[in-house]
Amino acid sequence: MIVNNAKLKIGESVIVYGAGGVGLNIIQAAAMTSAHPIIAVDLYSGRLEIAQKAGATHVINASTDDSKSEIEQILKNAQVDVFIDNTGVPKIIELGYSLTSAGGRVVLVGVPPVECNTSIHTLPLHFGKSISGSHGGETIPHVDIPRYLSLHKSGKMSLDHLITHRISLDGINAGINGMRNGSIHGRIVIGMDAK
Repeated sequence: MIVNNAKLKIGESVIVYGAGGVGLNIIQAAAMTSAHPIIAVDLYSGRLEIAQKAGATHVINASTDDSKSEIEQILKNAQVDVFIDNTGVPKIIELGYSLTSAGGRVVLVGVPPVECNTSIHTLPLHFGKSISGSHGGETIPHVDIPRYLSLHKSGKMSLDHLITHRISLDGINAGINGMRNGSIHGRIVIGMDAK
């Protein structure tokens, strides 16, 4: 997604709104491309701690802070090059669009419910700003997965800090609830061992 959709370049600024499993990997990829600053926004401080380990230079807890004013302070009232939304919340998509520079990119990973609409002023789209949806980062599995494995084996990409819990299959409902309510901050590995 960082390469194919966001087309993030070295030194560009990026905001990743939503630091769950997908967002954390997006943050790591942004750090690998030497983006700066990399701003992670989430509702849960535990996820933001992992986001810092993944490469976020700044973190904002949207449940306790005014994310718009915090972002503006970090960017020194400049606009961001890339805004990535993992939430699918229309108001956040609108916020991202308003914070993105004239030639910037808004990439939608999260999808709003069918009955929810987003309202944006489209004139900037005629002058270089873009908004697009990501479909799995437009990954080509047989090409991209070997590249990711190579990065992991060489130590350039880490997955270990993303995994915070291991559960058995019969604990899956508790695991899902923990991810939804924020008590589980990272990703879960589900053991499929027969008992």
